[in-house]
Amino acid sequence: MFTNQDLKRLILPLIVEQILAVSVGMVDTMMVSNAGEAATSGVSLVDMVNTLFINIFAAVATGGAVVSSQYLGQRRRDRACQSANQLILITALKMVCLMNGFQHGLLVSTVTLNTAQAAQAFILFAKENYQAKQLNAQKLKCMIVEDSSL
Repeated sequence: MFTNQDLKRLILPLIVEQILAVSVGMVDTMMVSNAGEAATSGVSLVDMVNTLFINIFAAVATGGAVVSSQYLGQRRRDRACQSANQLILITALKMVCLMNGFQHGLLVSTVTLNTAQAAQAFILFAKENYQAKQLNAQKLKCMIVEDSSL
């Protein structure tokens, strides 16, 4: 039986885990926020899908832990091991299916494609804009040098 002291020791790791889970998406968004609106929305879309998959796997793991714990509580170690093995198999199969779906582009929606195209267009626009600014700066520098030599 867990005491209150045991439960209090579990609180800090749980809080740290939740902070890390939230900060992953937040840091991703902050890193691309300078790239523009399209890139930020693309990262936000991917972050939502990522969070969904993390929650699905967490729910499967929690369910498997409950079933295994019930068998362990009944002193049926063989059934607990069997349920844990089934959990690992189910998780591995889901992971392979997801990876295969992403590899063949089955899970990519048109919204994500449009966002990716918008991000590519923005990057090209930003590159051209930067090159134009550099060219204008060089022309301005040449004009200043010519004016000062007179």
